[in-house]
Amino acid sequence: MGRIVAPYGVKGWLKVVPSTAERETLLSHKEWWLRPRGEGSEWRHCTLEEGRPHGSALIVRIAGLDDRENAAMYSGGDVGIAPPAARSAARSAHRESPTDAARSCAVAQAAHGRL
Repeated sequence: MGRIVAPYGVKGWLKVVPSTAERETLLSHKEWWLRPRGEGSEWRHCTLEEGRPHGSALIVRIAGLDDRENAAMYSGGDVGIAPPAARSAARSAHRESPTDAARSCAVAQAAHGRL
Protein backbone atom coordinates (compact mmCIF):
# COMPACT_ATOMS: atom_id res chain seq x y z
CA MET A 1 0.00 0.00 0.00
CA GLY A 2 2.99 2.30 0.29
CA ARG A 3 6.67 2.92 0.89
CA ILE A 4 8.16 4.59 3.95
CA VAL A 5 10.47 7.31 2.67
CA ALA A 6 11.99 8.70 5.85
CA PRO A 7 11.30 9.87 9.38
CA TYR A 8 9.58 13.24 9.53
CA GLY A 9 10.52 15.62 12.32
CA VAL A 10 11.87 14.63 15.73
CA LYS A 11 8.75 13.11 17.31
CA GLY A 12 8.72 9.81 15.40
CA TRP A 13 6.46 10.69 12.48
CA LEU A 14 7.00 8.93 9.14
CA LYS A 15 6.82 10.23 5.59
CA VAL A 16 4.99 7.67 3.43
CA VAL A 17 4.44 7.57 -0.33
CA PRO A 18 1.20 5.64 -0.89
CA SER A 19 0.84 3.29 -3.83
CA THR A 20 -2.93 3.83 -3.89
CA ALA A 21 -4.61 5.93 -6.58
CA GLU A 22 -5.88 8.33 -3.93
CA ARG A 23 -3.31 8.85 -1.19
CA GLU A 24 -5.86 9.69 1.53
CA THR A 25 -7.32 6.17 1.22
CA LEU A 26 -4.42 4.84 3.28
CA LEU A 27 -5.36 7.20 6.13
CA SER A 28 -8.79 5.58 6.46
CA HIS A 29 -7.16 2.40 7.81
CA LYS A 30 -6.16 2.46 11.48
CA GLU A 31 -4.42 -0.91 11.55
CA TRP A 32 -1.19 -0.88 9.57
CA TRP A 33 1.52 -3.44 8.99
CA LEU A 34 5.04 -2.03 8.73
CA ARG A 35 8.09 -3.84 7.43
CA PRO A 36 11.53 -2.28 7.89
CA ARG A 37 13.84 -2.28 4.89
CA GLY A 38 16.09 -5.27 4.51
CA GLU A 39 15.93 -8.87 3.48
CA GLY A 40 14.23 -11.08 6.01
CA SER A 41 12.49 -8.16 7.74
CA GLU A 42 9.21 -9.17 9.31
CA TRP A 43 5.92 -7.32 9.11
CA ARG A 44 4.84 -5.67 12.38
CA HIS A 45 1.29 -4.81 13.34
CA CYS A 46 0.97 -1.14 14.35
CA THR A 47 -1.78 1.41 14.88
CA LEU A 48 -2.09 4.65 12.92
CA GLU A 49 -2.63 7.46 15.44
CA GLU A 50 -2.98 10.31 12.95
CA GLY A 51 -1.86 11.45 9.54
CA ARG A 52 -2.30 14.05 6.85
CA PRO A 53 -1.37 14.75 3.23
CA HIS A 54 1.99 16.42 2.70
CA GLY A 55 2.75 17.27 -0.91
CA SER A 56 2.53 14.02 -2.91
CA ALA A 57 3.11 11.97 0.27
CA LEU A 58 1.56 11.50 3.70
CA ILE A 59 3.01 12.17 7.11
CA VAL A 60 1.79 9.80 9.79
CA ARG A 61 2.17 9.13 13.49
CA ILE A 62 2.26 5.47 14.49
CA ALA A 63 1.55 4.36 18.08
CA GLY A 64 4.80 3.42 19.81
CA LEU A 65 7.08 5.45 17.53
CA ASP A 66 7.96 8.44 19.66
CA ASP A 67 11.27 9.71 18.33
CA ARG A 68 13.22 10.13 15.11
CA GLU A 69 15.65 7.29 15.85
CA ASN A 70 12.87 4.71 16.23
CA ALA A 71 11.12 6.02 13.11
CA ALA A 72 14.36 5.90 11.10
CA MET A 73 14.55 2.11 11.34
CA TYR A 74 11.54 1.97 8.99
CA SER A 75 13.10 4.19 6.27
CA GLY A 76 12.88 2.44 2.93
CA GLY A 77 10.39 -0.05 4.35
CA ASP A 78 6.86 -0.94 3.36
CA VAL A 79 3.34 -0.21 4.57
CA GLY A 80 0.68 -2.89 4.24
CA ILE A 81 -2.97 -3.19 5.09
CA ALA A 82 -4.51 -6.59 5.74
CA PRO A 83 -7.77 -7.37 3.90
CA PRO A 84 -10.88 -7.02 6.12
CA ALA A 85 -11.29 -10.78 6.63
CA ALA A 86 -7.65 -11.14 7.65
CA ARG A 87 -7.93 -8.18 10.04
CA SER A 88 -10.95 -9.79 11.76
CA ALA A 89 -9.18 -13.14 11.99
CA ALA A 90 -6.01 -11.54 13.34
CA ARG A 91 -7.98 -9.61 15.96
CA SER A 92 -9.81 -12.75 17.06
CA ALA A 93 -6.64 -14.86 17.15
CA HIS A 94 -4.50 -12.29 18.94
CA ARG A 95 -7.22 -10.35 20.74
CA GLU A 96 -5.11 -7.20 20.50
CA SER A 97 -6.58 -3.91 21.58
CA PRO A 98 -5.10 -0.72 20.09
CA THR A 99 -3.01 -0.46 23.26
CA ASP A 100 -1.74 -4.03 22.77
CA ALA A 101 -0.93 -3.24 19.15
CA ALA A 102 1.14 -0.23 20.24
CA ARG A 103 2.93 -2.44 22.75
CA SER A 104 3.59 -5.04 20.01
CA CYS A 105 5.16 -2.36 17.84
CA ALA A 106 7.23 -1.07 20.77
CA VAL A 107 8.33 -4.60 21.75
CA ALA A 108 9.45 -5.27 18.18
CA GLN A 109 11.47 -2.06 18.25
CA ALA A 110 13.02 -2.97 21.60
CA ALA A 111 14.05 -6.32 20.17
CA HIS A 112 16.01 -4.40 17.56
CA GLY A 113 17.61 -2.17 20.20
CA ARG A 114 15.66 0.92 19.19
CA LEU A 115 13.82 1.83 22.38
